[in-house]
Amino acid sequence: MSHRLKEEFKILNDSVIDYAKSLTELEKARFLEKISLIGAYIFRLFVTGFFLLLVMAFLLSAVAVWSGRLINSYLGGVFIAGGVLILLTAAGIIFRKQIVTGSVIRNLSKILFNDEEK
Repeated sequence: MSHRLKEEFKILNDSVIDYAKSLTELEKARFLEKISLIGAYIFRLFVTGFFLLLVMAFLLSAVAVWSGRLINSYLGGVFIAGGVLILLTAAGIIFRKQIVTGSVIRNLSKILFNDEEK
């Protein structure tokens, strides 16, 4: 009986060790998934921001040329485009919490704290 009990405890011990290793591997895989999702999200933010900045630069250049022709002074057109840029920057600073911070925190918390089993 003692020998059989030792065998059963050894089997149980091996099962617990296998379970702990499997659980550790699962947590490593979940961590890697979350890190890769966060990295992809940040990369997507940078790419989107870069293209928006590029579009804004071209639009402001067009505004500078158009307004410069309109008032017959390219320097005045550049100042008008600079004023538009200052207004856009002020609006971005005022509304950054609602526009940027809220969506970033919402998306990152969705990635980090999504405990639903898939």
